Amino acid sequence: MQMLISKLDVKEIKELERFLHKVDEDFQPTLSSRVDIKNYAQKLICNAIVFKAYKASNTIGLVACYANDSSKKNAYIPFIAVDRDFRGYGIGGILLNKLLFELKKIILKTYH
Repeated sequence: MQMLISKLDVKEIKELERFLHKVDEDFQPTLSSRVDIKNYAQKLICNAIVFKAYKASNTIGLVACYANDSSKKNAYIPFIAVDRDFRGYGIGGILLNKLLFELKKIILKTYH
């Protein structure tokens, strides 16, 4: 399957909100029953590293990670989801690998 992976930019907050709404009911309990999706999207886009998988300009998967504990070098993944029409292709694993590669770069920067 042809798809691309890129880091989400602050300007793409509406895209993040749309995807969160799209996968809302895939979570039990639903995501919207636990958080305000608009506020959650704002929090993620401002404080997390967010990667998206997309095909033909449609977001088909997202992973978000907080990596702001520089003293302990801890990271936390609060969100990962793949559009149900694209599950079974390994997209979640690809997003996680991209994220891990990015985290390794961050860790290396803190040692130099």
